[in-house]
Formats: sequence, structure tokens, C-alpha cells
Amino acid sequence: MIPADSAFSPLVAQLRQQHQDLARRCLSAQVGADERQAFIDELIASGKVLASGRDRDAVRKLLFYWTADAVSRGERSREEPLPSLQPFDGEKADAGSAVRRALTMAQSSEDIEATTADTRAAIRIATLARQWMSDNRGAGYLLTGEALQEAARLADKDPDIRTLVDASTAAETVRAAAEAERTAAELYKAKRAKMVFIGFIAGAILVLILSITGIYLWRVTKELQTTRLQLETTTARLADFDKKNQEEARSALDALRWGRDDPLEPLKKLLKRLGDAQPEELDRLQYRPPAGPASAAQGDKIDRDPRVPTLRPVATDLGVCKGVLWLGSDAAKLIEYQGALKDLKAGATITVNDGVNIRLREKMPAANYVMTPQIGLIPGGATLKLTGVPERHTRAGVDQYFAPVDAPRQYCVRVFIQYVGDDDQVDDLRARLRPLGVQVPAAQEVRKAPADAEVRVFTKDDRGVANLVADQLKPFNGGRKLAVVELYNFPTRPAPGTIEVWITLKR
Repeated sequence: MIPADSAFSPLVAQLRQQHQDLARRCLSAQVGADERQAFIDELIASGKVLASGRDRDAVRKLLFYWTADAVSRGERSREEPLPSLQPFDGEKADAGSAVRRALTMAQSSEDIEATTADTRAAIRIATLARQWMSDNRGAGYLLTGEALQEAARLADKDPDIRTLVDASTAAETVRAAAEAERTAAELYKAKRAKMVFIGFIAGAILVLILSITGIYLWRVTKELQTTRLQLETTTARLADFDKKNQEEARSALDALRWGRDDPLEPLKKLLKRLGDAQPEELDRLQYRPPAGPASAAQGDKIDRDPRVPTLRPVATDLGVCKGVLWLGSDAAKLIEYQGALKDLKAGATITVNDGVNIRLREKMPAANYVMTPQIGLIPGGATLKLTGVPERHTRAGVDQYFAPVDAPRQYCVRVFIQYVGDDDQVDDLRARLRPLGVQVPAAQEVRKAPADAEVRVFTKDDRGVANLVADQLKPFNGGRKLAVVELYNFPTRPAPGTIEVWITLKR
């Protein structure tokens, strides 16, 4: 439908409204051929008062529409001459000037367009399009070849032509695809026999290759399994060897520290097993005891570096680690307690003296006063809870007391610094972690660090301490907290209580 437009003259607006009403009634009711022809005659007659321009073009399009409609209904022959608007009568119209009449005569040839070959072809194709649409869009009306090309050239003259062209083009595409499929099927059938033969040969070769490969992989797998078992056995032996070395080395150091009857015997045993010394060299080893009696306040106590200011560790709630702590003797206590150490009860809270650090051991000392492995380091000022009563161990005539304790988790954590960049900031970074109570070994310079500074944690129990470390080191990361990376499933995880810091120290 062509909508009304107030920009047209009153006559043209009236004709357009009649066009819309008539077209609407043709869709919903029976409208006689006489009524449609009467409207065509009215359109033709209106040409007398319409000069060349927008109004005359609009009426000509209405005439084109209803002429094609009449042909599609069989009310007009395709061979019958096409109607055209009556010539403009400039003397009777309101355009009376000589200039207007001259322009009208110069443009009157536009009416001839209605009788050109293209217009006839457009009416013919538009008629076919409307018949196709009224006949449920049957495939028999669709265009192909040169007819489709001609319709495509005229598609912009009528929306029904455009619809027919689009449908014909889509059908042509489907036909072309079907033809290509048929051609492909014929080629496939022609080559199928050849492909079957080639496939048979290829299959036989593949079976042979797979058989050979399977045998080879089976042998390789067996060899790999044997190698893996050997590696596991070797690794277990090395681990056992390393553990035995550590135990014997600690036993040798304890023997030297506490002045056993034969303090060199554990050291000779270790050196002999390692093959680091010849028998005659071992025989020349001598031990000279220190002058004067050994102080009872030595052993697991590590004196504070006087260059480092005294700092009480920050109180946190990050879980506990269980171990055994040396409490000292009644004459030289390592904790803030006025009574006898043997009177302490399980559940009591104790505080380590300022200025000392005490190793936290895995278990009580052995009967010969050999210490078990160290699992932590308790700083001065730390508060712990006894989980059992103190045990007395006499050494060099002095009663020393050890007690099982629950220590804050951070005291059993070692933070290893891996850094790139400014060496001058390393000491400041380590000092920044000191108030947390964690152990911070010497930093290690690496070639490359992650783009974003991070704290790596390997067990869930250490997650809280890792988060505290990440927050404490913000000044070395532009004021931003370091990322905490959880590596709980890392294949070669270090021992619990191990945290790594990877950071770039910018100048």
C-alpha cells in the first residue's frame, strides 16, 4: 500500500486514498472489474491537470499498479496497448505562465515512459508475480535463466517483482546445489571401487604398522616401568640416606656441645660412612673441651643479634603447631615464671623471655640428651600454651626442663625470599617480616620473577600465614597486597611450614 502524504496536492492525496481503499477492499471483498476500470479511467483523466513533477509521477505509479492488476486478473490483454495519463492542459490548469507551459512541453515526454519496452516488461512480470502470489506461490511460476535476469533488472520498479525475483533466486540456488550434489554423488560412485581397493591395501598396511608399533610400545612400557621402579627405589634410598646423615650430624653436634665421654665418636661414624676420611685421619681427630663448666643456659637457646631491636611478635589466630620447648632450668629460666618449673600444669600459658629465640623440637630429647629435629623457632616475647607437664632431663648436674606446647602457627613457618632487582631492599624486606615471628632465611636472587609479585603456599595449614605475609609486604609492591598462589597439588611440594615469596624489587 502507498501511504498518504500531506506533501502532495489535494487531488493526488485524494487519488492515493482511493487507491488504498480500493486495494484493501479487493483483499477482503468482491470488487467488480467495472469499479476497478472506473478508477483507472479516473487516473488517466487526472493527467490533464497534473504538470510534470512529483504529483504526476505519483499518479503514473498508481496507473501502473492497477494496469498490472487488471492484466493479472485477465481483465486486460497483455497485447492491448498500455494506458497513459492524458496530456497536461496548461491553459486550463493553474500553471498559466509561459515558463510553466514551456517546462510542461519539455517534460511531456515522460508520459511516453508508460509505453516503453521496459515498462511493458515490468507490467508483464508484475502480472506474473501477482498471479504467483495468488496461486499459493506455486513453483511453476518461478523464473530461471534470462527471464530471471530480466526480472532482476526491473525488480526496483515493483515490490512484487522483487519478491518473485528473491524466491526464484533462492530456488535457483537450491537447484544448483542439488545438481552439484548429484554430480558429486556420481563422482563418488565412480571412485568408490577404486577407493575401496586403496582402502583395503591401506588398512592392511596400517594393521601391520600398528602391530609392529604395539609390540614396540609394549617393550618400551615395560622398560619404563622397570626404570620407574628403579628411580623410586633410588629416591627412597637417597631420602633414607639423607635423613640418616641429618640425624648423625645432629647427634655429632649435640655430642660436641654437651661434652660426652667420647664426643668425637658420632662424628667419626658419620665421616667413615660417608667416606670423607681415611682411618688414619680419623684417628688424629682430637676433642678439646671448653675451659670451665658449660653454662646451663646454652643448648636450644639462640641469643638475639644485638643489632636487631627487640620486637614482640604480632598476636594472630592462624592455627597452631605442636612441639616440645626447652624451658631452661630453675636457676636460668627461659620463660617469664617465678615458681619452680616442675610445678607448671597442662593448659598454662607461658611467655618466652625477651631477647632469646628457642628452637621448637619435634619430640622430647632422647635418654642420652640427643635432640629431635627442629620444627620451629620461638621468638622472645611469644606466648604459648602447655599441653602437658614439664619433663626433667639432667645434664652436667643441672636439671633442665622441656614441655609439650601449642605454638602459634607462624613460628613453625619459614619464608624463603626469591627476588629480582635491588639488593639494597632485601634486608628491609626481611626486617618487615620479623614482627610476624616467621623464620626468614637469607634471600636468594633469581634470574626471573613473575610479572605480579606472589606468595606461594603449599599446605592449607599455612594459608593464613601466607595471607599475613602477602599483606605485610605491600610497601614493596607499590602498596598492593601480594597475590597468594595455592599449590596444594604441586608434585614436588616442600615440607609443611614452607612459604615462598617471589618478587621484583624495583629501584
